[in-house]
Amino acid sequence: MAKQKPTKKPDPRVARLMKAAEAARDTPTPVKALLGLTSKRVLHVSLYSLVERGLPFSTLTKLAKHYGMAPTTLGEDYLGITKSTLSRRRASGRLTTRESDAVVRYARLLVDATDMMHGDEAAARHWLLSPALLFKDRTPAERARTEEGAREVEGLIHRIEHGVFS
Repeated sequence: MAKQKPTKKPDPRVARLMKAAEAARDTPTPVKALLGLTSKRVLHVSLYSLVERGLPFSTLTKLAKHYGMAPTTLGEDYLGITKSTLSRRRASGRLTTRESDAVVRYARLLVDATDMMHGDEAAARHWLLSPALLFKDRTPAERARTEEGAREVEGLIHRIEHGVFS
């Protein structure tokens, strides 16, 4: 009969770290949570991969609710999707890669603006939809219609968060 090695008791600190890492892996990112991408099936899939294959149409609907507007308004005025295309996407249940990318862009802006407003989503929404002198009286949401415009808005949010005069 072979001798068994004595089992070493795991370090409780390591066990706590492992448990925390496992919990973090099972927690959706703020953007995924805002878009309702919280099922176990998509939790471990990168946002890039989800966008590349096209997000479910329901993500646009959820984002529109967070912005306090109808999906058609969000689609036409900000995402550049016509009413007829929105109808086709609703019927198919899936957005294209380009449309998905725009949905994620606006979700990311709302998450960042909400952080800037210390968790107050209503204040963040108001800020994003109010004219800004820096953007020649256009709203940050209007400025974010392009990726470059969204980067400018993100930059402004980060400067405000860090108290940099803009």
